[in-house]
Amino acid sequence: MDPPRSTRQPLRPEGRPSLGRALMGLLVRRPGTLAALTWVVSLVAGASALVLADFGGPPWVFLALGLWLFTVGLPTLAGTLLVAYLTGVLPSGGLPLGPALFLIAAASLVLQSLAFFAASRLLARRFGERTA
Repeated sequence: MDPPRSTRQPLRPEGRPSLGRALMGLLVRRPGTLAALTWVVSLVAGASALVLADFGGPPWVFLALGLWLFTVGLPTLAGTLLVAYLTGVLPSGGLPLGPALFLIAAASLVLQSLAFFAASRLLARRFGERTA
């Protein structure tokens, strides 16, 4: 039996929900999964930007990576920069590479997750069950 008309998602003319509404629904229902996925993509984008900068990559690649890192990947970028700053001010002169990479990954995952859970709660509160 179909739910009442007032609780169904509005459909596009061809009968499918819009991409924006589907992404908002995914963010509300599964913020942890989406945070982990975008965290991995952000780490790969940041590492790719560093490697390509050493070997002279094409400018359009840096534009695409920068757009990702300064929008969806901003919490991951902030976690990376925070750990780099904190290890730079240590009196011992910094951390070895292994622990520094672990701290970068952990801090960026925490910040990415916090951002996505906050966005999820904001969308759920603002749009209610219309996004699910």
